[in-house]
Amino acid sequence: MTARLRIVAGGHELLLDSTQVQRVWTAGSRGDEAGAWERGDAPSEAARIVVIYGVDAASAIGLAVDEVKGLVQLGAEAIAALPPLAALFALLFDGIAVEPVEGRHPLCLRAGLDVAALMAVSVARQADGGGVAHG
Repeated sequence: MTARLRIVAGGHELLLDSTQVQRVWTAGSRGDEAGAWERGDAPSEAARIVVIYGVDAASAIGLAVDEVKGLVQLGAEAIAALPPLAALFALLFDGIAVEPVEGRHPLCLRAGLDVAALMAVSVARQADGGGVAHG
């Protein structure tokens, strides 16, 4: 069994490897005071939430999320590997929950996101017109 942190970002539910979550921060809607989110102390609707995510503090990044739903315990067989559907997608996600989590099958955010590779793919897509066919 592994623990995954359930989050909602941009209307999509995702699972994060809990061993990669360094900290969860909330800030009021006016940005006046920030504090660490503690277990059972759910952030208010007006709060902004940032999850510090990465292998270690030096490589961690801040993920702005809409909601933290809590931890779920999933067995190894409950997560299926994803095929590399597109370069950017493969850099972001590495699995999907095959067992539903409250009726959904959330994607698993890749542990140890490669920010340099993400930026390179993003720049290449922009140079290519965003990957949208023209005609």
